[in-house]
Amino acid sequence: MTALPLAIARFRLDFTVTEALRLHYYAGSQLRGAFGHALRATACMTRQKDCKACPLYRSCAYTEVFETPPPPEGHRLQTFSQIPNPYIIEPPPLGAPTYQRGETLSFHFVLLGEAPATC
Repeated sequence: MTALPLAIARFRLDFTVTEALRLHYYAGSQLRGAFGHALRATACMTRQKDCKACPLYRSCAYTEVFETPPPPEGHRLQTFSQIPNPYIIEPPPLGAPTYQRGETLSFHFVLLGEAPATC
């Protein structure tokens, strides 16, 4: 078995809170939702409701990162309907912290693999 190289980059993200914010007990899903919403609003060119029906499905930065499509037919991973997303969000510690205006919300964002040519 041959080991394949895997690029990994870990970033610390610091945000200044602009209005009072209460994170859910497990903030990871909340941060993932905010990330997905912001990425789609920024990257989507067609504004279609269903990404899979979009003509840009395989070349869009949003789907490449957030709803990673399966590879084309004939690829060894083709039997999967979707492959894992190439990122991990490391949220703040468990709990339901509240942040006031002006405070800093920090968490880590890990990218795995190579960025697609569309990014």
